[in-house]
Amino acid sequence: MHIRSARFENGSLRLRSVQASFQLNERGQPIGFTAYPIRESNYLIEEFMLLANMSVAQYISSAFPGRSLLRCHLAPKLSACATLERWAKRWFDIELEWSSPSAVHHSLARLEHVISHPTIFEAFQVMGTKVMETARYFCTGCSSSWRHFALNFEKYTHFTSPIRRYPDIIVHRQLQEAIDRFGNDGIVIHEQVRNGQTHDEFCDQLSKWCTHFNERKKASTYAQSDSTQLFLRKLFSLRPQALDSAVVDFSDRFIILYIPSTGDLVQLDPERARKEIQCEKFERSEKCMEFTLVPLEKRRKPFKKRRGLKNKSEEENKSSVFVLDENGSNLDGLSELLHLKISIFDHVKLYLTSNQTSLEHRFVISSLTRSR
Repeated sequence: MHIRSARFENGSLRLRSVQASFQLNERGQPIGFTAYPIRESNYLIEEFMLLANMSVAQYISSAFPGRSLLRCHLAPKLSACATLERWAKRWFDIELEWSSPSAVHHSLARLEHVISHPTIFEAFQVMGTKVMETARYFCTGCSSSWRHFALNFEKYTHFTSPIRRYPDIIVHRQLQEAIDRFGNDGIVIHEQVRNGQTHDEFCDQLSKWCTHFNERKKASTYAQSDSTQLFLRKLFSLRPQALDSAVVDFSDRFIILYIPSTGDLVQLDPERARKEIQCEKFERSEKCMEFTLVPLEKRRKPFKKRRGLKNKSEEENKSSVFVLDENGSNLDGLSELLHLKISIFDHVKLYLTSNQTSLEHRFVISSLTRSR
């Protein structure tokens, strides 16, 4: 799509977030889910919406320089980008630049070129989304920062969804007022601009509304995220299952994995895994971790069950970092010495269960050993 590719060439950022789409039974209980599909028609509609929002922002801000409701997005803080910079430099020897949206775009283009698998680049896009500042509504008479960093637009607003966003209704009213004064060709003769050039009481009132709009927008984002997590916990408490994932990083303490179907980045603790599976040998290098398990006959015997306490082996199994197969079988089936190796950018299975308060992720051993 030409207009989409042209926008990216002009410096708009390609960030990504994944939305889960749930299948429900007749009682409204989740029985399955998929990542919400994005089709070419979605991209086409998105581009025309962006053009409409940008055009309206340019017109109303010319008509009412100090009274327009626009939407801005600040550049990310460099401290928040440090993890992404380290990741790109460590694994691909690429220096990320944050001086402008165009510089970020070209950095991402170089990174995408050297990353061999799209899932890994998708994980980076999700990580990039998390470090971005939150876009916000503002009154033009009360702010000097108008630019939208992620879109690389000088002026931007929300105009296209008045049926679900009240800020769009205000923008529609401002557009109608501008058209009534200056005509509908989108051109403002600045000599005709009268009121609205300076700070006034209306600007103060609009700024208060913008603060409220920003708070409600943040609350709705949290509500959507919490709703998704609630349904995922409910689903995996009823139907645990193994999902595809990719190892995207090793930190000082954790193995970082990305799950494409949920868009989640999860952390698993290798030190905890080493203790729980009774390693005979554990080796860690920059690009992989290797576990050599003690044979079953030499493993420590479980503690006897004491009154009021569950069997310790049962407790360990519930919090284990590993399961034997995609059905969630425990490690009792390991009767011989087993060598496990987890390398950077490996594609592995994660077994997901839930106690309805949190999601639990475990490595599926069969996916770690299938190609070894």
